[in-house]
Amino acid sequence: MQSQLDLVLDAVGIGIWEYDHVTDSCVCNPYLCVLLGYGLEQIPTCLAAWLDLIHPDDLPDVQVHVEAALRAAGNPRHEAEYRLRAADGRWIWVCTRGGVVRWDVAGRPLLTVGTLTDISERKHAELLLQTQHEFSGILAEGPNREMLLEAILDSALHLPELDGGGIYWREPDGGYRLVARRGLSAVFFAQVGYLAVDSPQADMIRQGRLRCSCASVRGHCTDSRLVREPELIEEGICSLVVLPIHVGGEPIACLNLASKQVGVVGRLTVTALETLARHFTQALERLLAQEETANQRQNLAGLFGAINDYLFVLDLDGRILHYNPAVADGLGYGDALLGQPVWAVHPPETRDEAQRMVAEILAGTRATCSLPLLKIDGGRVLVDTRVVMGQWNGRPAIIGVSRDITEQIRQQEALRDEKRFSEDLIDSLPGIFYLLDKAGRFIRWNNFLRIAGYPDEMIAGMAALDFFPEKEKPRVQQAIRETFDQGEASVEADFLLADGREVPYRFTGRRTVTGGNAYLVGVGLDVSKQKKTQRALENARTRLQTLVRTIPDLVWLKDPEGVYLACNPAFEHLYGASEAEIVGKTDYDFVDPELADFFRANDWAAIAASGPRVNEEWLTFADDGHHALFETIKTPMRDAGGRLTGVLGIARDITAARAMQEALSEREELYRAIVDQAGDSIELIDVETLRFAEVNDAVCRMLGYSREEMLGLSLADIQVDRDETRLRAHVAQVRAAGSARFDNRYRCKDGHVLDVQSSVRAIRLHGRDYCIAVWRDISIEKAGRLALANEAEWRRALIENSGDGIAIFSEDHQLIEVNRRYAEMTGYAPEDMIGLHSWDVEVDMSEADIRAAFSDPLSINTTFEARHRRKDGTLYEAEVSARGACISGRNVFVTVTRDITEQKRSREALREREEIYSAIINQATDGIVLIDTETLCFIEFNEAACCGLGYTREEFAGLTLDGIQGVWKPEKVAEQLRVLVERGGGTFEVAHRHKNGEIRFVRASNRVITIRNRYYFAAIWYDITEQKRAETALRDATMFLRESQAIAHVGGWKANPITDTLMWTEEVYHLVEHPLDQPLVTLEEGLRYYAPECLPRLREQLQEAWERGAPFVMECEMTAASGRRFWAELRCVGRVEHGTEPYLTGTFQDITERKMAEAALRATILK
Repeated sequence: MQSQLDLVLDAVGIGIWEYDHVTDSCVCNPYLCVLLGYGLEQIPTCLAAWLDLIHPDDLPDVQVHVEAALRAAGNPRHEAEYRLRAADGRWIWVCTRGGVVRWDVAGRPLLTVGTLTDISERKHAELLLQTQHEFSGILAEGPNREMLLEAILDSALHLPELDGGGIYWREPDGGYRLVARRGLSAVFFAQVGYLAVDSPQADMIRQGRLRCSCASVRGHCTDSRLVREPELIEEGICSLVVLPIHVGGEPIACLNLASKQVGVVGRLTVTALETLARHFTQALERLLAQEETANQRQNLAGLFGAINDYLFVLDLDGRILHYNPAVADGLGYGDALLGQPVWAVHPPETRDEAQRMVAEILAGTRATCSLPLLKIDGGRVLVDTRVVMGQWNGRPAIIGVSRDITEQIRQQEALRDEKRFSEDLIDSLPGIFYLLDKAGRFIRWNNFLRIAGYPDEMIAGMAALDFFPEKEKPRVQQAIRETFDQGEASVEADFLLADGREVPYRFTGRRTVTGGNAYLVGVGLDVSKQKKTQRALENARTRLQTLVRTIPDLVWLKDPEGVYLACNPAFEHLYGASEAEIVGKTDYDFVDPELADFFRANDWAAIAASGPRVNEEWLTFADDGHHALFETIKTPMRDAGGRLTGVLGIARDITAARAMQEALSEREELYRAIVDQAGDSIELIDVETLRFAEVNDAVCRMLGYSREEMLGLSLADIQVDRDETRLRAHVAQVRAAGSARFDNRYRCKDGHVLDVQSSVRAIRLHGRDYCIAVWRDISIEKAGRLALANEAEWRRALIENSGDGIAIFSEDHQLIEVNRRYAEMTGYAPEDMIGLHSWDVEVDMSEADIRAAFSDPLSINTTFEARHRRKDGTLYEAEVSARGACISGRNVFVTVTRDITEQKRSREALREREEIYSAIINQATDGIVLIDTETLCFIEFNEAACCGLGYTREEFAGLTLDGIQGVWKPEKVAEQLRVLVERGGGTFEVAHRHKNGEIRFVRASNRVITIRNRYYFAAIWYDITEQKRAETALRDATMFLRESQAIAHVGGWKANPITDTLMWTEEVYHLVEHPLDQPLVTLEEGLRYYAPECLPRLREQLQEAWERGAPFVMECEMTAASGRRFWAELRCVGRVEHGTEPYLTGTFQDITERKMAEAALRATILK
């Protein structure tokens, strides 16, 4: 019979044990050995060995239960649930029930027997339900992504046999980054912190299957290789579970969970993880949907805010449902338009038309509206409005977008003006203008009739080549082709006029593209005069070269280093060498060093003098040995930029001239008279013949003739404007007057004309009448006067068209000149202001003040603000820049005045707004800061920000964001900032470190803003430290209560039979399997879980407890929602009078196992 009982107990999974207190020996049945995985020879045989198998966390409670049972009188039973360590290291949940069955005469226990049942599956189910419930509670709080991922990891790690792990999140590049981690070393997490997109681990996540890898392989293990990776072995990981999480078919996350304590993650844990994975997937689906919705909402708000156009949303009655900031701020209405009819934003005279247009839009016959918008200040904005039918908050709506076309209309008008200007400009261009298509047809032209004699109607039927003789057509055709191919070309060709004449023209063309078509735009200029000038210049150059080579004077040119660059044939005789043999050498190659030094010193003297320098020197000619005295003129030569390029030398033989000096005393007297008269260029003219009797070197140099050539000419030969007859008449006038001064024009030898100013006197020498003339070249002076006149005109135009007021005051502070803008600012006509004094317009300074502050014009250079009075007496704010100047020898004050009335109003309004905002921010109890995203320095902050963390403003200004971080590491801070920049902002909880070292928790709301092209974080935070502490305490207390109820299978209840209300704690919901998300409302709903045969008695007990306050205990059979039958003990402490409404309360405990054990014990006793 006993063996049959053992078989029955083994079959139903109940272990039997006995403990002999006298011998300290334990005996158990085979099932218990199999359950724990021990052989009969390994199973513990003493109490201490059994106690060593109990989980350390459970051992104290077990010992308390055992001691209580041993000390109690009678036949008490003890019952305990705890974890036992199996042979393979796993922890198995068991429930033991037992009691003392034999005592000695002294009442000491001799033998204790009991049962042991494996309750692992139930414990796993309870833990899974608890985890699911807690996770649901977290979801109800609406966590962000970071909090949700951490909650997923923490929920998974609640399961047994798991010590640590992490959760990966997919990056944009397809790889996976570890975003939350628990329980393992920082070194290990650093090694596995990122899984590249092409790594085997990332591929495993994409496959989407749960993988379990254990050191001791079991049937549910799928891949034993995973746990043998080096970094896992080094970390001491014995078991690994990889749980990919797919949302919408996309592998977005993965849980990696590890155990260091046991070699196997149990089947129940794996099953629980698979169950939790579905909850995790649903939570992430909801989170991503919320993020997508938030992003769309934020994008929509950002779009509305970024649109500069005026956006309106109307209902079908034409009333405004929504509009964007452009309407609120740009038109100035704020939120006053909401609910108003749309015609309220149009001018009054157009509102009837606006109503009619709304009706047409609803009828589908109109999609645009051209009515102007009315600003709050009465101003009007020209707009082009486009209208569509759409949906707003799920209802039909009219959506209109109005674009400000004020600038567009202005640009169109400006474009028309510019077109007229360009047409006038083209018509005024010199030469001929033309626009050709690729076929050579004229699209546009000008001046053809005036210049070439072709009428417009004739040109319209002609091609470009028709205007050229046959000999020129190939080159012109080639130039046109090059222009279209290469973009630009030019050609010189004879242009055929309408009268048959051929005139040389230079044509320049450039390709342009208009409307997708290529055209040639070009200009043709008459170059006949230029050609004639070029030919004259070439002839003059030839004559000059001939002159230099034929004159008897020695002519040479050296570079700045004394190296010969050129010489004439006369100079070749000096050195007895040809020009080719002389060029490239120096004087040291031909004469002794002493003479070469002399020549070189004269070169340097001419260079230093920056002009011609004359010296006399005796030269010995190498070709025939003759010795002669030469007068040498050396002149430095410079290029157009003023850079020294060489020294030009001209040497004339004056040997014979010097010998004849005595004979030429009369000539010396003439020269003395000329020199005494002085002047730039001096000439002595014989009145009778009008020939030059004498000239100085300046005349020859300026007119380009040699002295001998000049003495062979008459005055008529160089005159431009007078022939000989008019000259003689003019000379007669000079003789009659004795002298004269006038401007004249002379023609130089090379043909160009000089403007000169002449001073002439009539004199008589040696019985003959002469005119001595002193003249100077005034070409540059005349050009300068013209440029000065042009510049004066330009400056006058600039002053008259200036946007600032410009005024000139005399030294006595009297207005002597004003521009148009200054007169407009003061309300006067410009001519009415002349003669006014500065104190006539200045408000705040008297005449004495002005004279004292502005006594010396040349010492004034200042800018100041003042108030000026207009002609009508009104005042305006002005910014005045005053400078002293001397104009035409007269000291004056020059002022530039700018009306800054609106600027000052805006500045004052801005200052007031800043003060208001500053007061609001500094009075706020929340911390408000502005952080530079690059340096993380605090740019601005309020008192709450710095004082809340214990710092003064000066101390806080020297900190960065890293300086107040509490627990986040730098890489965590950097990652959070990167996410904020990517998302444009966010709200999260973070820990700050107080100045005294205390950690303070805050909830921070951040937004990324841009100020002057630089990014900043605008953050507002408030302290939630006490809130966090209270939440933690409440959570701990609630968790403790839940755990206690779950362990004891005890729940609580509260009911009111009169109002038919009922409340259960979470454990009661679990026991009766009622959904937590469908709470009970009435007492009757709760009573349906009781067996019908128990209800009459239960109703009586409840009624009695309500009426008399009597407590009761009642065992009832129950039926769970799934149909499962179980026993429960219902306890009521009686009626509680608390608050406004009394109630009954008590406990509800599952006693099924106790009832089963009692039944089994009774059956055993009976057997």
